[in-house]
Amino acid sequence: MKKLNLIPLSMIFAWSFAVWALPVRGETREERVAAPVTAVSTKAEALPAQVSLAKRGVGREGNSWQGLRRAYEVVRLSAGASLIVSEVDTWTGSHQLHWAGDVSAAMFHYWKAGIGAGLAVTYSNTSFDGITTLDEWSVVPMASYSLRTPRRWNFYAGLGIGFSYYRMEERRERQSGSGLAFQSHVGAEYRLTEHVGLGLEANSLTLIFPGESNYYSRSTGIFGFVRLSLLGGVRFYF
Repeated sequence: MKKLNLIPLSMIFAWSFAVWALPVRGETREERVAAPVTAVSTKAEALPAQVSLAKRGVGREGNSWQGLRRAYEVVRLSAGASLIVSEVDTWTGSHQLHWAGDVSAAMFHYWKAGIGAGLAVTYSNTSFDGITTLDEWSVVPMASYSLRTPRRWNFYAGLGIGFSYYRMEERRERQSGSGLAFQSHVGAEYRLTEHVGLGLEANSLTLIFPGESNYYSRSTGIFGFVRLSLLGGVRFYF
């Protein structure tokens, strides 16, 4: 019977033991064994804190205090009805408390303190006695202030001055002109998700046109009118 060669066997055993015993990436064997236990312990300690924050609605969809104070942008797309509260003389007679349809698009940037600035564009259409039609546009840069709450509600108010344009048609006659637009608004919004919400807004819009216009308001003594509107729509947050 041949004797077993013990030298190669002893070398293999020694190399295996060295691989098991030596540190891996600067860690000892005890550290490698304890690492999974430490990770499990850390997760277990963090879980109650996460549950507590979730119950208060903190840390979800930007509702934490840090999320409430961060800067953000919002796009507001709205539609609704407006009421002309000033008395207006047109080719067909005198009109007061006349309804119109409005659509509006606005974009605002708000800084951490809640102070913001943006641009509001509004289009209005109405008809007097089914004969005279009136289309109006306004483009108004605005200053605004926004107050956000942890319960997904957002309240805001703003005002500004900008540009207005109108076009009036009656049968074969047409008149148009441009002037100033003074706008103020207050509104409330509710966030459905982090980036989408619904909102309701009340507007006051005064359009002033040149003196040669036939669109005259007796109550204010200006060539233009005052309109109050209530608009609702969708909001997008970034």
